Amino acid sequence: MEITDKIAVSVIVPAYNVERFIKKCIDSLLDQSLQAIEIIVINDGSTDETELVIRNNYRNETRVKYISQLNKGVSQTRNIGVDNARGKYLLFVDGDDYLGKDYIKNLVECADQKDSDLVVAGYTMIDETGKIQRSVVPWNYVSCRDESVVYCICAVCSRLYRRDFWINNRFHFVNESGARGEDTPIAMRANLLARNIRTVPNSGYYYVQHIESAMKGLAGFQKYHFPYQTMKEILSEVEDLSNVANDKRFFYVGVYKFLAQFAFQLIQGASENSIKQFVSYTYEIYMNFLKTNTDHSALRVIFSAQWGAIPRIATGLLLFSIKYRCLEFMIRMRKKISSEKNK
Repeated sequence: MEITDKIAVSVIVPAYNVERFIKKCIDSLLDQSLQAIEIIVINDGSTDETELVIRNNYRNETRVKYISQLNKGVSQTRNIGVDNARGKYLLFVDGDDYLGKDYIKNLVECADQKDSDLVVAGYTMIDETGKIQRSVVPWNYVSCRDESVVYCICAVCSRLYRRDFWINNRFHFVNESGARGEDTPIAMRANLLARNIRTVPNSGYYYVQHIESAMKGLAGFQKYHFPYQTMKEILSEVEDLSNVANDKRFFYVGVYKFLAQFAFQLIQGASENSIKQFVSYTYEIYMNFLKTNTDHSALRVIFSAQWGAIPRIATGLLLFSIKYRCLEFMIRMRKKISSEKNK
């Protein structure tokens, strides 16, 4: 679709069984101080009253574009949102989350002033009662010197993308059954290609934690799993890229960080088969993609990153574990320590 000057931002909202949250989400978007937005809500085959809530409350709201479809998964749903977008920028908001009043305005002003393909903001993790669990505010991004911030905040939400940049680089979400975190490899590729990346010290994306949250289902690989296919596709694409805007060292260290989060945190409680699959996959992508792109500077990048001590140590430990073929042992040791702490 052609860009419409009156629409600054197309906000894409995938909605699946979010009857308890979708009204607060859409209301927060309609209440934005920047009004030049379109809100594309895609009901992805919900089996609860999500559709009824949307139709009853927003049937006459011209800024809300409603699409209903059979269940296709969050990746394909986001792709459909992009296909229907008309704004200069793209913003992704999950149907159970909501935004602070000036959130979109702050991102757009920054993008316009700096001619940015990508602007990264922070987020606040909050429970259903409104109690703040954690708040993340980004630090400054410096291309080729300190790009660590965009690999700390590395999900598709909390980011404003120039739509031309998204389309010209053929970004798309891979429809991988049972995967979660599938948006992170997409965000990593954007980190590598985007011109004039900027950050905004704003944590007004409210990421609501509840029993149905994707990350809760991901813990222990009980319900979801690592985005194996998506990560492999992104690594293959990046290997063939020669002319990139930013530093590939940070990209590859970002991959190690993402793997470390799964290896030492999310995989805890997983079945034997799940652990073996993850370990085998990690060794495979290391040999095929990571090894030749990991030099002595990787550890310097890891330990100079402003991620906090635990993520830095975990990422360095993962790199060591892969190099010396002891990843499965390290995962089991972490699992044992975690079990003993919970006794």
